[in-house]
Parts: sequence; structure tokens; C-alpha cells
Amino acid sequence: MIWPVVPLGVIASAGMDHWRRVSEVLEGIVAADSELLAELGSSLEAMARRWEFYLTRMVVLSQRAGDYDADDCELVEACDRLLLSIMARFEPGYKLLPATTMRLL
Repeated sequence: MIWPVVPLGVIASAGMDHWRRVSEVLEGIVAADSELLAELGSSLEAMARRWEFYLTRMVVLSQRAGDYDADDCELVEACDRLLLSIMARFEPGYKLLPATTMRLL
């Protein structure tokens, strides 16, 4: 069993920073050449899927360790909402993992 070294809130905050930057890059790509975005679709999907698996794993590990509090929950939910908004805008066919969907509900 591997225990999280970095607190979940820090992971979620870093994830939000990452996804904000991804969104800015994607907006620049759309402004320059909207057809280029179609070529990036599979890469964007792969990156989002890896992030979802990682964040879900960290949530589960934090819950098992008893380190999952209301502040962490809010940060994780904010990160999930940001990911959802980005994927809905730039890759509308993307399906979130069930764990992510559950956290959003």
C-alpha cells in the first residue's frame, strides 16, 4: 500500500492550476487554427483520463488514511468542475469516469 506523501488539497490545487493553463493553451489554439484542435483531441482525452484516474486514486488513499476533510472535498470538486468545463468545451464527446461523475453529483 502506498500512502499519499502530498496532501490531497495540494494535489487538487495543482491540478486546477494545470487545467487552467491547459484551457488557456487550448483557447489560443482555437483562436489561431480551430482545425488544429481536432488533431489534439486524442491527446487531450488521454491526459484527462490519466488525471481522473490519478485524482480518484489519491482521493481513495486519502479517505483510507483518514485525511479527507471538507476542505479537500471542496478542492477536489472544484478541480472536477474545471475539468468538466474544459472537456465539455474542447472535447464534447468525452465521458468522465464514474468516480468523477459521482463526486460532481
